[in-house]
Amino acid sequence: MFRALFSASVLAFAPVTAQAFESCAATALAKPGSDVAEEGSNPVLFDGWIYGGYVQNTKVFVFANKDGAAAGTPFVLYQGGRSFNLRLAAAGKSVYATWIQGDKGDLHLMFAVSHKHGAAGSWSTPAALTPSAHNLQQISADGHRIHIAYLTEDANVAVLNSIDGGHSFLAPVIVGAGWGEIVVSGLAQDVYVSWNVKRTDKIFDVMSAVSNDGGKTFTTPANMTASRPGGAVEPILYIDHKSKRVSLVWRENGPILGYYLRSTDRGHAWSAPLAVGSAPARQYMVVDDGKTIYVSYLVEAKIGTTPDWQIYLATSSDGGTSFTPGTNLSGPTGISALFNDDERPMPWTGHKGVFRLTAVEADGVYEWEGKNGTIAGPTFLGPGKLASPAGNASVWLGPNKIATYGVCR
Repeated sequence: MFRALFSASVLAFAPVTAQAFESCAATALAKPGSDVAEEGSNPVLFDGWIYGGYVQNTKVFVFANKDGAAAGTPFVLYQGGRSFNLRLAAAGKSVYATWIQGDKGDLHLMFAVSHKHGAAGSWSTPAALTPSAHNLQQISADGHRIHIAYLTEDANVAVLNSIDGGHSFLAPVIVGAGWGEIVVSGLAQDVYVSWNVKRTDKIFDVMSAVSNDGGKTFTTPANMTASRPGGAVEPILYIDHKSKRVSLVWRENGPILGYYLRSTDRGHAWSAPLAVGSAPARQYMVVDDGKTIYVSYLVEAKIGTTPDWQIYLATSSDGGTSFTPGTNLSGPTGISALFNDDERPMPWTGHKGVFRLTAVEADGVYEWEGKNGTIAGPTFLGPGKLASPAGNASVWLGPNKIATYGVCR
């Protein structure tokens, strides 16, 4: 293990006490060969209910429980062709699932909904909404409003909107030409979409478009990084439902460093990009609880001559005007190379300032907890990768690609 440093520490970003988890219990959900999507959205929490799932070849499994209890028995939501990229969203008593089904050249965006807390037998018949490209789609839910952003077969970013809790969808809205790394977030009538386009074969830009009419129409896409010499990749969006502040982070390549922006006027104007952390850094994520904005990321250190990607967190208590210097949560991790999003540090924030962060070290998945800017931990969850938290629950991919569920107390 790489716990020689920073073990069970409390990092005081703010004068509120944080108590580290005492223990975590992990349960294997699947047989070897399962899969969970990168960049989170599984599990999700709403009003005390936890929803999660995974894919096993041609089958899509989901589960639901109350207050982070044992996952329960996952059941088959869908069985058909090859499936992947299961993403979830929840609001009220409803939970929404979307995934990609098919083989290259014949892919479809799939959807199903339960309006009874995800109970077996309460889900709609899974439906193919539209053809799609081989790309990670994203889903956002706010009450009965649902927005799914995806890449079309002809390389356009599109958004599907439902205003009746998923009973029906409006015609797809083409937002703009794109390459991938699409993110979407909606609140009331405002829908925000960001994605990447190619400037050159080696440089990408972050595009952004906003709808203030529930996704019916979007502004002309704005190139947010046209003036940035290294361009940018990996945009991530988050909306605080209290302040309605929209946060956006991306990672640039000259030097390799992340930047934070915010909008407080429904996406009409954005703050200047603000550097967070120190280069070289990657895998930036952002969440906002209304009082504290958290940005998590990985920094490349060196142990001798060997790279070591370490887990960092920066916070802002002034609405994103400034951030604390990044705090090293992990010390040495034993991760010398990053593979896709396997090691991405995933933050989550809930009501009353509760904060969670899962991240990956050489021996497996760790979790930190906090409140109002104070962080405690880490607690070891188990071997694996692709971890994501929601409340006291987490889902990750264990050894031999076994989907795993954990609860910490």
